[in-house]
Amino acid sequence: MKKTSLALALLGTFAGATSAQTVTLYGRASVTAVAESGGDRSLLGDDTVYRLRDGGEATGKGGSRWGLRVKEDLGGGLSANAVLESGFNLDDGSSRQSSRLFGRQAYVGLDSKSLGEIRLGRNLTATRGVLNEIDPSNNGELKLYASRAISAGAGFTSPGTGSLVLFTDFGGRIDNSVTYLSPKFGGLQVIAQVGAGEGQTPFGVTAGNPPGAARYQSLSLAYGAGPLKVGLSYEAYDGFDETYNKTLTFGGNYDLGFAKLHAGIQRTSDAGQQGALGTTGTGAFGPSANFNDRNAYLVGAVVPFGKAELKVSYASTDFERDVGNYNGTSTNELDLTKLGASLHYNLSKRTSVFTGFNLYGGDLDDHLVVKRELMLFGMAHAF
Repeated sequence: MKKTSLALALLGTFAGATSAQTVTLYGRASVTAVAESGGDRSLLGDDTVYRLRDGGEATGKGGSRWGLRVKEDLGGGLSANAVLESGFNLDDGSSRQSSRLFGRQAYVGLDSKSLGEIRLGRNLTATRGVLNEIDPSNNGELKLYASRAISAGAGFTSPGTGSLVLFTDFGGRIDNSVTYLSPKFGGLQVIAQVGAGEGQTPFGVTAGNPPGAARYQSLSLAYGAGPLKVGLSYEAYDGFDETYNKTLTFGGNYDLGFAKLHAGIQRTSDAGQQGALGTTGTGAFGPSANFNDRNAYLVGAVVPFGKAELKVSYASTDFERDVGNYNGTSTNELDLTKLGASLHYNLSKRTSVFTGFNLYGGDLDDHLVVKRELMLFGMAHAF
């Protein structure tokens, strides 16, 4: 993403003094025309619905946003920095991230060349960073979450309130967090993060469960040198006298030159009612039949052809449950798969167009609002 620097030197009117502070304006405008079809129990049924959707949806290259990146040189290898990043829907102009002004990122921090960087505010989660390297589309049009799950028919009730994800990323961002990034040692970096609960309802708490102050905590390792990029992260919530949503993620990519190979695995355990791995309510997706544990993997590749790129991925997740039944039968394990492919053409370093598809399968595919997504035409421009 090319960034446009705005030198804020007080308009050069103060005795010719030059400010050591720089402010960078950056962003992306992205939109995709899609054709969507649902599963047997979806509200869409067998119908195909055509939509124009922002790039932050399941078939987009990445959410539209604009942001400000501020940096001030304090001397001695120390600098102050801040990031304010706002997400919006390009198709209708509305705000994303629950209409927050700066819902993507909002933090202030200090960066030392010898000691590392500390950030205070709303930051990306550790798993999100690892998944960006695992996903061939870098959390774009092949991203690793499914459309909103819906319950209907035998053993199912009303539509749920969450997404049935293949890989979890703890919502992608954590509020009220303190993040530390170490200096890089031979390509290796350590990242530690804590998010204060502040008495709020933690992510994943369902309507029938008590609210409380659950603390988010994570530790990750990132390595990048030459053609290899790999990451390892552990995340969990600590609250209600227990540690839950314990998630271990490992994977990355390797650039062979003629192709870049991607792979990753993830294990989530002890989700419990506070972190149901699907939707709320009763039935197969609710607290009465929790997906307490989950195993996921992905393989994929990016193959360049001049100005074009072919991206492919296959992901599969096994959801393990302690109680409940599925569609009138007793079972403790259900699976969901996703096959995706896209073809990009880069009109320039900042502008690209693409097409492709996503197709879900497995035990749970018919309970998704969208089972098949065809990218008729997509376009993204970065600035």
